[in-house]
Amino acid sequence: MRTAAIAVGAAILLALVGRASDYHGPNAALLFALGGPWVVTAFAVAAWTRSATAGTFACAASVPGYYALMLIAEGRAGPGYALSMTVLWGAAAVACGALFGWLGAVARREDGSRRAAAIAAVGGTLAGEALLFLLLHPDRGASPVLVGELALGAALVGAAMWPGRASALAAATGAAGVAAVADGALRLVMRAQGWGGG
Repeated sequence: MRTAAIAVGAAILLALVGRASDYHGPNAALLFALGGPWVVTAFAVAAWTRSATAGTFACAASVPGYYALMLIAEGRAGPGYALSMTVLWGAAAVACGALFGWLGAVARREDGSRRAAAIAAVGGTLAGEALLFLLLHPDRGASPVLVGELALGAALVGAAMWPGRASALAAATGAAGVAAVADGALRLVMRAQGWGGG
């Protein structure tokens, strides 16, 4: 019951804060246009509960909550758009939640090089996404959101590498590359389906 409550609570919080971000300026909106909140939520919930499933649920369940708020509470989307985006982003959230939920569970249950690699992979993912945005949108170079995501990613990688774990650096580098490619491709697909996000 405790694990379920944490997962449900995290999903609700992510959906609520995600919708609220649209009303609090461009930096808040940019933060929730990134994959970082999904990544961190899935990882943190799984690490807290020792359950990869809980991390997956928290990430995936936030999507229908997000679009239900947009449709019902705010009236800012039509039913067709809300349903389409729920299905498409929901599928992406399941994949994201499963991967980073698993990494969170590994980081909590394991020690040594496996824990370091899991943490470094999360850090590399955040850094890779931030670098992609900085490359595609150089005008956002001073954005505290992107600088913050990059700094958090680098800090996680640095912490995972200490004291000198080569596996952590390899995991971070690989994750950064995969994250940049996957993030860019996913956004192209979603925009082709009518998504109006950042």
